[in-house]
Parts: sequence; C-alpha cells; structure tokens
Amino acid sequence: MDFRYQLDGQLRSPLAKIIKDAGENYLDTVKHHVAEDNWRPTNLETSQNLQKLLTELEDLGIGVPSLQTNDCWIPLTYNTITFSKLYVNLLEDCLSIATPELISTIDDVLVSVMRVEVQHLIVSLTDPKLKQEVECYGYIILRIVLLCYE
Repeated sequence: MDFRYQLDGQLRSPLAKIIKDAGENYLDTVKHHVAEDNWRPTNLETSQNLQKLLTELEDLGIGVPSLQTNDCWIPLTYNTITFSKLYVNLLEDCLSIATPELISTIDDVLVSVMRVEVQHLIVSLTDPKLKQEVECYGYIILRIVLLCYE
C-alpha cells in the first residue's frame, strides 16, 4: 500500500504536465483548423472512402448514419471531421490515465479544447449565410458531448 502511494506521488506531477502539454498541442491544432474552416461539405472522392469514414466515426462512438448526401460527399467540414477524431482520442487518452488527483487537470484540458470549437460554432451560427451548414456540425458536437458523459 505504501509503495503505491509513493509511486502515485512520483507520477502525478509528470502526468499532469504531459496532460497539459497534450492539451496545448490539441488547442493549437483545433485553432488552426477553425481558422481554415470554410463550412463546405467534404468530398471523400469515393464511396469506399465515405464508408470508411462513417465506420471510423461509428467506432469512435459518434455515428452519423443519415448525413451522407450521395456516393462520396458528406455534409461535414474537414474541420468537423478532424475535431471529432481529435477530441475523442484526447478524451480516451485522458481517461486511460485518470486518477482522482488528475481529474481537475483533465477537465481543464477537455473543456478548453471544446470551448474553442464551441466558440467557433457560436460565431458561425450568427452568420445567416452559414446557418444551414452549421446545423450538421451542431449534431456532431452534441454526439461528442453525449459521448463524454457516457
């Protein structure tokens, strides 16, 4: 018992730093993608690529069965797809090393990354030209938030 206490104490600070550093890297990536988001559907070029993406999202827990528009287009932006994958991976990584002592750090990182994406969504929703494009994106964000609570 004492050994585990000592080990937990030795690992807590390095793990907290790793989580914060990873969060900063994710924030930089998300901010970069947000800045380049053009709110256009993604052309996956082939129906096989579309099915692969849909399967990948389903495996991550964010299935989007009714969103495909034809053989190779999906009404999600590259930013939406990338954020979905990044955020779920960040969540899974954080949960794999979660301890009661690290929960606050993990929460801070997850909230800060989600905040950037949600602010992007809010700003975009105020633009009447983007309202319809943004609605599909809202569905994905909702799925990710629900996944976090599961």
